[in-house]
Amino acid sequence: GRGGGGYHDGGMPPLGRGQGGYGMGQGADGGVRASKVARMAEFSGGTVMEDQSLRMLIVRAGDEPPSQLEQSLVMLAEDIEGAVGHGQLEFVVNTIITCVCKLGSKVPVYGAVVGLINANDATVGKATMNAVHLRLEKAMKADDVGAQKLLLRFCAELCTSSVLYMSGMVGVLNDFLAVSSSKDARRMRREICSLLVMSTLPWCCEKLRDEKREDLENVFAKLREYMEDRDPVDVLLEGTLEGVQPLPLTDGGPLDELEEAWAMVQALEKARWVRPECLAAPLGEGRAASKIRRAETVSMHQMPTLVVEGARRVRGQQHLAVAFRLLPSLLEVPLPLVWVTRDQVRDTLRFFAGARHTFEADMQDAP
Repeated sequence: GRGGGGYHDGGMPPLGRGQGGYGMGQGADGGVRASKVARMAEFSGGTVMEDQSLRMLIVRAGDEPPSQLEQSLVMLAEDIEGAVGHGQLEFVVNTIITCVCKLGSKVPVYGAVVGLINANDATVGKATMNAVHLRLEKAMKADDVGAQKLLLRFCAELCTSSVLYMSGMVGVLNDFLAVSSSKDARRMRREICSLLVMSTLPWCCEKLRDEKREDLENVFAKLREYMEDRDPVDVLLEGTLEGVQPLPLTDGGPLDELEEAWAMVQALEKARWVRPECLAAPLGEGRAASKIRRAETVSMHQMPTLVVEGARRVRGQQHLAVAFRLLPSLLEVPLPLVWVTRDQVRDTLRFFAGARHTFEADMQDAP
């Protein structure tokens, strides 16, 4: 089947660039390629299945050295296009969305991959936007704040890669801000919606500044209004256990997650909404980025209106988490950069803490 590079009878063409995977470069020898295939075979129980092989390539996207990243993503996009042509659209989209919800630090990578595919096949971009919409509403009904946050960041990256109209991104943010501004919504929901919008801005603020400046200023004004009307944190925490109350402050900094995020947004605004440098774009200014720009407005999509309110209340959830204090050694680092980096580390730790059942058997009980 795959060993000779041919096709299975009635099946798909071999995936993964002749079994070599990504990030190999043209000079990679056959031994390295065979080793990667062997690892995939071991993962899937001894047989390299088409779906499993493609899934592993998607999951590992972005793991390459920076010098090989763009070439690898272009190759992955081409292989995904081939898979979609053989009826794998739903499988591909669901795999990408699952990766977005679990591997938060690689959200820009998946946004770039979808952008490259969408430039050739707009049906993939449309299917991705519909899947994001459905998964967002599912996460909201379950009060899965982590998934909501990462999906919103994915929307921001899809704007960067010319899949989602910027007006669609503005509409999504305003759907959440409408709940934040509603006096009828339960307070915890208003808090979470405000936090989600703030948590998304580092990923989209620069593009909003360039293309939708007035809308960006309106988003900032709504967040400022909410924070000015919000009760002081010591009032919000009144009656909670002493163990979860913040220690006396010495630097006048934020007390909880929302105030900490608001301080970060204010720092972004003072810095003229420049995207934090730790969020480097996966694609440089080469042919891949040019290909995406040429497809702009030709194959872009909108996001359906979200039903944000109506999520069930998680029993016992009363307040946002108390924020950790910055180490003195980090006080000179720009706040947006520190905030984004720490948030991504927190997402990574949360993923590994809750996913041991996916580890290999000898790793599941490891410290």
